[in-house]
Formats: sequence, structure tokens, C-alpha cells
Amino acid sequence: MLLLVLSALVAGSGASASRGPVDETLCPAEVVVSERVTAVSKGWTVGYGEPHRKLSGVGFFLGSPDKLAALVNDEELPAKEGSVAVWRFPAAKEGYWIACYYRGTTTTLRRPLPTGVGLCRVTYDKKLGGGEPVEMKSMSCER
Repeated sequence: MLLLVLSALVAGSGASASRGPVDETLCPAEVVVSERVTAVSKGWTVGYGEPHRKLSGVGFFLGSPDKLAALVNDEELPAKEGSVAVWRFPAAKEGYWIACYYRGTTTTLRRPLPTGVGLCRVTYDKKLGGGEPVEMKSMSCER
């Protein structure tokens, strides 16, 4: 059994009530994950890999992700070397959440989107061949 302990490298500033870009960090670019094996069969030794995990994707949810109400993007636009997915967030009583996914771990960071966020764009890398997952390149959100 593996026990995962997560510490996030979070930077950001407070939310602004004005229209425009969201100034705070919505997903940390990297997290540090510590793994510890609690039980192993006789004869095995344990080795640990790199604890730093880079951001690989995001998901948006209506309400808490625990309710499993994941949102599909509203549109997907072609972009140089990839595509841009666009999510729009009309007013909703439940509010919206973001989940941040990291390469090499099942651990996610989740939190409500800042109040007033109305739109998020996520740019993805075009690489689809060879069984490689599509990689997130950048994200921006607006009020």
C-alpha cells in the first residue's frame, strides 16, 4: 500500500473584483509528492523516484468535484502546434471548481474557482501519436 503525502508550491495574490485576467495562480505548476511503502513482501527493497510532479492538465466542475459533475469544454479552437479549449461559466448557485492534475501521480489539487470567473482557456500541445497523452501548455482565466 502506498501512502501519498502532498505539499503544494502555491503562489498567488488575492482576487480582484474588476473584469479582466485572474491574477492568482489557479494551479501550481508543480507539486512535491512523497511516497512511502507501508507493506512489502520479503525479499523486496524499495526505491523512490523524483518527488517533483509537473502540472499536466485541469478539469472544471459544477460544484465540488466529489459530486462528479465534470464540465465539457464549450468549444475547441485550432492553435499553432495544438488547440485551445474554452470553458464558459454562467452564474450558478453551486459555483465552479477547478481540479489540477499532475504527471506521475493520482493526487489532485482542487478548489473553487475565484468568484466572478466567467471564462477559462486551456492550450494543449498537438502531440497525439505514440500513445502519449495530450499535454497542457498554458491556461488563462478571465472575470
